[in-house]
Amino acid sequence: MKKIFKIISVLSVMIIILTTSCSEKERTWLADLQVGAYLTFVEFPADVQGVNAISEVTFTAELYDPTGNVDSYELSISAIISGTPTAEFVLGTYTTFPLNFAMDIATLAAAVGVTTADINFGDHFAFSGVVTHKNGVVYTGVPPSYDAGDDPPLVLAGRTNAEIADPNNGYRNGFDFGFTIGCPPDTYVASTIPGDWNAFSASWPADGTVVITLDAGDDNVLLIEGMAALDGMIDTPDPMRMVVDPATNGVWVDPDVILAINFYGYDNMYLSGTGTIFPCAGNVINANLQYQVDQGSFGTYGYVFTPL
Repeated sequence: MKKIFKIISVLSVMIIILTTSCSEKERTWLADLQVGAYLTFVEFPADVQGVNAISEVTFTAELYDPTGNVDSYELSISAIISGTPTAEFVLGTYTTFPLNFAMDIATLAAAVGVTTADINFGDHFAFSGVVTHKNGVVYTGVPPSYDAGDDPPLVLAGRTNAEIADPNNGYRNGFDFGFTIGCPPDTYVASTIPGDWNAFSASWPADGTVVITLDAGDDNVLLIEGMAALDGMIDTPDPMRMVVDPATNGVWVDPDVILAINFYGYDNMYLSGTGTIFPCAGNVINANLQYQVDQGSFGTYGYVFTPL
């Protein structure tokens, strides 16, 4: 039970939004994307690192400076250990790029003021960066404004403007990133799933009971009844289908299932998204779900599913 509450705490505060002041020497990417300064990954690190033992955890990354404008980069680290956030600590200030990291679990633990014995599956490490341009302007991780409809696309430092603004493929890479320690592969046990679950979102007004059963033809498919009812709507006879990959503990939601014919006056609500199940910590499921209707999207929101 302790691990279950730990995971709930971790997943409800994992998202960190960086802000910045309006001083002359502090800017975001509002007007000078092409001449600004940022770092991005050669390969974006996985959000969840599934390991067989905590001792196997190693965070590796390589950041490069695509515009050649970075003078210095200050990187900080924080963590959520057993549901409790640590303080944020400065890892260092760097001036040579590409910048390579290879931090084992002992290094990560020491960086946030704990020992390796304190760290468990489901714990989360978060990194935040501040970049200083060669001209002295300071940049932080606030998303830029851009016109996704540019034709032809505006190209900035070898990427289109839409790619620059994509948090998984653009300039924010070096400003805000992190990972959660996932459970070992192939620890999912389908027979432990069926029953009543709590579905909670800190960002979408949802907190209630859903019922999960297994698809008769595939134990890796979870049938989740009651998603529309969380919003006071009428569920269709077809439950949400969430597919588990036992090899990775990843989950994805089938967008082809209509969950409500009428949803706040809009037509045919369905959900899509991906996430992770934590079999070694009470089967808790973390997922980012996008609410979509025929007329468009309500946005994407983080959910935590916990067995009752």
